[in-house]
Order: sequence, then C-alpha cells, then structure tokens
Amino acid sequence: MGIKRNSSICGLSLGLAMFSAGVCAAEPSELPRISIDSLLGNYQGAFRLSHSDGVSKTGGAEGRIAYNAQNHSIFVDSYISQDAIAEFAVPSTFSKSQDVSVLGKAQVLQGFQRVLTRSKTGNNQSIDTIGGLAMVNGELVIQTYEYYDAPADNTYTSLVVRDPDNLAGSEIAGFFEMEGAGHTVNYVSPIPPEWQQVLGGKYLAGNGDGVSINSRASMGPSLFVIDDADLQNNSGVVGSTALMDYPLNHALSTEVYPYSSYDYGLWDIYNNTGLNSNFAETNDLWVGISAGRYAFIVPGTRTFAVIGQSGMAESGGGYKITQDNGNLCGGPCAYSSSDSYPYYWLYDLNEIMSASKLYLPLPYEYGKFDNFFPWGKPSAASYDPETGALYVLNKAATKDDSTGDPVITVYKIGEGDLVDVTPETPETPETPETPETPETPETEGPEVVLEAAGRCLGAPELALSDSNVVVVSDVAELENAVSNISDGMTILIEAGEYYLENTLNLRRDNVTLSGVGANCGEVVIIGKGMENSNYGGVPHIVYVSKSNTVIANLTLRDVYFHPIMVSETAESPHFYNLNLLNAGQQFIKVSPVSFGDGVDNGKVEYVNMEYSGQPPNISGEAGTGYTNGVDVHAGANWEIRNSRFANFHTPDSADYLWNPAILMWNGASNTLVENNVFIDVDRAVAFGLAERANDHSGGIIRNNMVSYSSGLYSSYRKSESDAAIVVWHSPDTQVVHNTVMTNGNLNNAIQFRWDTDGGFVGNNLIDDSIHARGGAQFSQGSNVQFTGSSIFVDSSEGNLHLQSTATSALDAVDLLEGAGVDIDGNSRPTGSGLTDAGADEAGVRPNPMQPDNLIEVN
Repeated sequence: MGIKRNSSICGLSLGLAMFSAGVCAAEPSELPRISIDSLLGNYQGAFRLSHSDGVSKTGGAEGRIAYNAQNHSIFVDSYISQDAIAEFAVPSTFSKSQDVSVLGKAQVLQGFQRVLTRSKTGNNQSIDTIGGLAMVNGELVIQTYEYYDAPADNTYTSLVVRDPDNLAGSEIAGFFEMEGAGHTVNYVSPIPPEWQQVLGGKYLAGNGDGVSINSRASMGPSLFVIDDADLQNNSGVVGSTALMDYPLNHALSTEVYPYSSYDYGLWDIYNNTGLNSNFAETNDLWVGISAGRYAFIVPGTRTFAVIGQSGMAESGGGYKITQDNGNLCGGPCAYSSSDSYPYYWLYDLNEIMSASKLYLPLPYEYGKFDNFFPWGKPSAASYDPETGALYVLNKAATKDDSTGDPVITVYKIGEGDLVDVTPETPETPETPETPETPETPETEGPEVVLEAAGRCLGAPELALSDSNVVVVSDVAELENAVSNISDGMTILIEAGEYYLENTLNLRRDNVTLSGVGANCGEVVIIGKGMENSNYGGVPHIVYVSKSNTVIANLTLRDVYFHPIMVSETAESPHFYNLNLLNAGQQFIKVSPVSFGDGVDNGKVEYVNMEYSGQPPNISGEAGTGYTNGVDVHAGANWEIRNSRFANFHTPDSADYLWNPAILMWNGASNTLVENNVFIDVDRAVAFGLAERANDHSGGIIRNNMVSYSSGLYSSYRKSESDAAIVVWHSPDTQVVHNTVMTNGNLNNAIQFRWDTDGGFVGNNLIDDSIHARGGAQFSQGSNVQFTGSSIFVDSSEGNLHLQSTATSALDAVDLLEGAGVDIDGNSRPTGSGLTDAGADEAGVRPNPMQPDNLIEVN
C-alpha cells in the first residue's frame, strides 16, 4: 500500500514502486512528507557483527557502514584507534529478539584492512578517523577527519577504494577535499532520481556534529550536494553546493540565540543546561551531545531524514561535568548517565530549498525512537534504494559498556501504510467565472531585439569548434545538455532569456558554452538574484571543474554567489566576450588547491563586469560588500585584458571596503593585466594582498585606465585608503603605462608594500603619488603627474584617452621594452625614442578603445 491521506496518493495504491522516479508524474516539490512511523515502523529484525583478527576488531567499533548491493553485504569500520574496514555478508534472516546472545552473526567476507595510510597523496594532515562510508558508482567512498583538529584547518575529507572486492590490494585514491570540509565528513547517500535535477547532483554529503572541535562541524544536520564525477580523479577538490548548514554561531535552534557570541562555559546557547535558562530547560531540538549520524532523502517523498542520537532533555547537561554515576565527562554530557537516546530529525526539502539562510530550516518532526538495544546508540546507517532496506548500526550494543560488538537493526521503508503528514491546505472558495474577453486581432509589431543591461566590448569573433555541437533554445534543453555533457562538447545557446533552476556544471574537459552569435547581449542567463539567499539550485550561474573550458558570447547576471565559479581541479579556462552583471560575491572566483598551487593559464578577455547600481547590501555568507571582479587564488600565468570593471565601490557601512576589481594572490604568479578600464572601484588591481612572502610574484600591470568620480569617497574613506593599484609582497612586478585619475579620492595612485624587490614602475600618468610602504624596494622610471580632467576625452565614462592639448603627457617618457603598443593596440612611435605617458598614445588613434557597437545600460 502507498502513502495515503485517507485515500491513496494520486488516486493510486502503490507499494515499494512508489519510491521510484516519476511517481504520479508529480513535481518533487509536490511529493508527500512522512512521519517516523512510516520511516522506522516496519522493523525487520537485527543481526550482530563479531570479528577479531590481526588487524582490528568489531568490539568498540565506531561502526560506520555502507551497504554493498552487489554482494548483499555491509562494509564496516573498526575499533576507533585502528581505523580499518571489513566486509560482512547480510544474513538471509533477521531475529526480532532483543537478547543479543541469540542474534545471528554475519559471515565475514573480507577481514579488516587498514586504509588511511594507503592514500596516493600521502597523509600530511594527520587524518586518523573514519567518519562515514558509502558506495558511490560501485566504489567505496571513505569520509575521514583528524580526531582532534584543534586549529580546525584540515581540508582532507575523502578516500576512494577503487576495487571494494579487494580491500587488501585495491588502489586507494585521495585524499580528496570535499567543499564544505568538516561539514561533510560523515554521511554520504544517494539522491533519488526524482530530486537529482532539482538539487543538481546524484549524491549528498553532510555532518551533524558528533566530532571534537565544534568550530569545524555543523551544529545541526548539514546537506551538501556533491559532484561525484570529481571522485574519478586521483585526488583534488570535490565540488559541492550547500543547501543546509549550521555553523557554530548559528546552531540548529527554535529561537534566536540569547547571546551575540558563544561561550564554551555557558552551553545554554545550544545545550540544555538545566540551570537558569528557560530556553535551555525546554531545548530538546539540538544540544551539545546531539549527533546526526546518517541522513538521506526518502525516495518518493520530500522528506530529508536524519538518524542519530541526542539527550539532556530530562536531566539537563553541561560541559566537562560530573554525571550522577561519578563519571567525569571530557566534553559536553547529560547530568544523568542514562539521559541519552536514539534520535531523529525529519526535514521538508521544500523548506530547505526556500530558506533565506542555510541555518534557518527547522525539522517538521523530531524526537526519540526505539532502537530495541538500549546499550547501543545509532552511530551509522546505510540505505538501499533498490529494496527499501535501512540498516542502522548500534555501537557496542552487546554489552553495557563501550567494548561490545555492534548490532545492526533493519527496517523496510515502503511496505505498510506510509502516512503523508503534509499539513492540509485550506480549500479556497471558488471564484466566479469572469466573462471571456473578446480576442484582439493579431497585429504585426516591431521586431523585439533582446539587449542586456551592461555592455559588450566589441570583441573580435572567436573561432569555436564545429564538432560535437549541441544547440539549445530553452532552459530545459540547456540544463539537460549540461547534465549530459561530454568531453569536447560545444553547447550553443540561441538568443533569448534563460532563467536557471540549476547551476550549469561544466564537469568535462575541452567544453565550450557559448551564445550562437558574437553579440554577448543576445543570450542572457539569469540566476535568482544577487541578494536572494533563497537561490535554490543556482548558487552560481556556471561552475567549471575541468580543463580548457571556454565560456563566450553571453550575458550572465543576477546570482547570489558567482556568475562563474572555477574549481581548483580546472586548468586553462578562457572567458571571452561576456557581460557579467550583479554578482552577490566575486564575478569570476578561482579556488586554489593550496598556497601557490591553483588553476593556471586562465584568460579573461573582453569581459564587462558591472553592478547596475551598487554592490549587494546584504550580509550574505561572508558579510556586506564581499566582492571582486576577478579573484584568483594561487594561479599562474593568467592574462586579463581588454575588459571593463564598473561600480564596485561599496558604502562606508560595508564589512569590506577595499575590494580589488582584479585580485591575484595566495601564491599567484606571472599575471598579465593589460588594456582594461576601471570606473569607480575601491581598488583596481592588487598583485598580492596578505602579509606573507610571495603572495604574488612577477607579472605586468600595463596600459590600464582607472578613473574615480569626484567626491566618490567620504573623508573617512579617503583617510583609510591606500591606492588604485597595489603591489604587496609581489617581487619582480612591472607597473607601466597606466593612467590613473583618483580625482582626490585616494591617498596614492600606485602603492608598493613589503617585499617588492625587482619591481619597476614607469611611464604612468597619474594625479597622485607613487608610494613605498612597509620597507618596499623597487625602481622607478619616468612617471608624469597631472591635475584636473581636461586632458582626457571623457573621464566621466572612464575614457582617459588623451586630448591633443595634453602637452605634459605627450612625448614625455622614454619608450620601454615590452610596451610598444597602447591600450588600443596602436604602436607607439619609435623614431624619437619618446612616447606618451599613460595608457594611450595620442598621436595614433585610428580605432578608439571603446567601440561604437556598445550595448549601453538600459
């Protein structure tokens, strides 16, 4: 029988088949949600795991498990300090007896084998604990962490056993670094087919505390959708999208916290102290000993189910207290030694997807459940979607101490009456019919020309591959093409507006995503809004995780995080002829593997990056004003040219006041930034930012125009400012032939700071100083200083081309090697040996930098 509310769902009586994709052709958001009785009400019985060999044993095992459908078996980890894995056959029958001595014992298929010391990358982060197990695409994924990571800075999260049938000899890939780090290190489970397109992936991962060092964990069950394709690599980043997460200062709670900061000694923020806090005395939702051990989406429903343990609701609790039995706790615990129990939390996926913050969803149902073996508490589970069997491991359940063997209880989901607990929606009274309006005769109107706010920059047409081409004309076709993308594919998008429901995840090599024509304004791809934290499946417009990706001839706009997000697993991306508008954070964000190891050989050409008004004024995930145009961590040999950056100035009230439009740092090197225009930005270009050696090294900043509107900065902002172009801890960097008009807004035009040995600054046209700070050393050529804006063609539009009357700048400096052309690509004269200061060579201007075919702001 099927899920029902008085009658069967969709008018059908369904068995287990209702848990497959496409049930009743319902949209996932219209699926029912179920109760704990539906989830765990059909108990099948139990069996025990008991084994000891020369490597490890089941006694006292943490017991992370993964069901293996191929062998009808269970993988389980070992005693906590030994961290090995064994495989057991699932018995053909289970016992419902609660006498552990009569429970059937599972047959050992593979004895314990150590895994953490066999990773291909080595283990330089002291990973020593298995947090979870899961079968993913026929391979065994091991979630890992360091037991006591006091700095909370580990990034390693995962290993993959390539051949699970050969635990002793299999290659073990990794360590992988799952985005979300400690907030992903426990459960991994499959996403039902009906939810995969909506959520943007096939597997989810998460953590529900239960680890030492709370600052690295989620204080409530987290939900990250992961890119399982990344696990096919030898190591590296596994991309993820966070849908629910509870950081330490936003623990799962029914109330706003009574304190602005947390205090480990008080514990009444998210613990039940039983002392003097009314909130704490009634808090049974999530406390300091709560742990979500396994989570999965129940197929055919919209229920996200979490199973684990909790306590403190009866006796209260505290931190490192002495319990009623004399036990001195090493961390948080209940006053009564018996005040802990199996617990569950059930969430509505609709509410998760619509929450304005990742930490705001609340479970619609939660509480205790009976695991039938009171000595043991649930420490892991694994779900088999083919049979509907849920296997729950209860740690040390065979003894009244921590040395007992685990017992696995088995539940069958989908058999019996599964009750839909979705609240009834009151019926709306019928509205009287409105008389039909007579049809209006068709008239032929003017052709509609799709133009985007912002502008295209007149890029020469880019040659695209003509093989393996897929042409799409609506958002469903676009998202389907991306979901089925293959190496070398070119996706061409016909003119129109495309409102995304899912981020476009370009997870294959040599892929091109482009509009059909050379006008970047004809194809507009739109997110959920830069200030809309209810972004659903669209945190970014495009996500790039592989090599040689080309994105061209498009407008990407209005997105909560990044129009383009580049994972550290990518290489050599090329972004060409784009119009990027209104990003909640960075417009093009490029993540690193580590300091000095990032995505190399990227190109950004003819890209307009602009806020239609001002940067977002919401706190977002990182604070107000957290934005850049291009933000590259650790990348080498990037080229950023012929692009435009406008309206990046944040208000004085923002958390971030000095965002470079182009930021190259965290060990980046040999960047070329040339022929760009910057209008009203907080900083234009930063090579290096942090006070550490070689935050950037090498590179050239040349032929750029930077302008600020008069009175843009307050007096406070100016007093705190540094410069439009900053070179900080970036040795061997050249800054040549730039035109910078600060208009009185900044303290300096160009600033060198800390270690800049081998640097050179010359032939710049500036209205403020070049400044050395923090012991910076560099050499200078001739730089020309000007006053006012009359020497320029149109400074209000960022057009700092020189008028013929700009005599102080004309033929004012020696020609430099490597600077033989100006911002427009025109050759600087070589006859006299003198050339104009700044980005423009006034004597030769057959083609102005800004073309006539701009698509202007609407």
